[in-house]
Amino acid sequence: MSLLSIVLLHLGLAAIQIATVWGLYVTYGLSGQLSLFQAAAFAVGAYAAALVLNVMPAIGLAGQVVFAPVAGLAAAAIVASVVGLVLSKNETDYVALLTLAMSELLRLTIGNWGALGGWNGMDLADAAGTGEGSRLLARFAMTVWLILLAGTLIAWTKRSRHGDAFVVNREQPALLPFLGLNPRIVRFRAFVLGSSIAGLAGGAYALLAFHVTPDLASIWKAIELLALAVLAGESLVAVVGVTTFVYLLKEALFFLDFQIPVPFGVTGRVPVQQVWPALVSVALVLVLALRGRRQWRLVR
Repeated sequence: MSLLSIVLLHLGLAAIQIATVWGLYVTYGLSGQLSLFQAAAFAVGAYAAALVLNVMPAIGLAGQVVFAPVAGLAAAAIVASVVGLVLSKNETDYVALLTLAMSELLRLTIGNWGALGGWNGMDLADAAGTGEGSRLLARFAMTVWLILLAGTLIAWTKRSRHGDAFVVNREQPALLPFLGLNPRIVRFRAFVLGSSIAGLAGGAYALLAFHVTPDLASIWKAIELLALAVLAGESLVAVVGVTTFVYLLKEALFFLDFQIPVPFGVTGRVPVQQVWPALVSVALVLVLALRGRRQWRLVR
């Protein structure tokens, strides 16, 4: 794989991570729902794109770039609508527990479904039959397409009356009935929109990676996404900066095979890959604790 191919691959993966956190920005940042369903919605989008592209191999490379993210968005919206009907009745703390349970149930369902490849995952057929140059161009085009589409959805939401309703739900949910708004519908819309954007990113990931697995819906991935959303606060630009920094940091540590001492007095070192989920979980707990005490945000 050439240097340009590697650069464009990681550019696409970073853009996918940014778009996924943008979706959580809607659910958590605007409406205040502490959702752990984002990784599951991402996985739904990835599997939907894989199924569509394997069923329609004749659409060509350009068709794959366009239809993979859209298929992921549609599938995630459908699944999130079903889950959202249950979640809209509950407040933030219960939303976190319910989305955690729903995510794990979805991961187990995908992993035990033979038609989806089971725990080994599913490969995408390289139906386009193109060379490396065309594939590089497709990756770049998909990255731009993903960012533009996700960014447009987010910008429209922030400036619309729906975005205003989401903020009211976060700050003063008791005021929603006095404004003629149903709190359950407001929470439902925010959850479905945020999850749909994650599905959009998942569809792009399927085309970029050409392999999807149930681990895309893991709780560790959900915690990492939530940690990024909490660190970024209420700024879309901060989401880009924080997500890009953490992505580059993680890839650099993995590439260098960085090892850290084992805690609690145990002798020895372990690769950072093995403890990354624990590090992210501890960081999320600390940030949430600080926010609970002082309404802390890294970027306002």
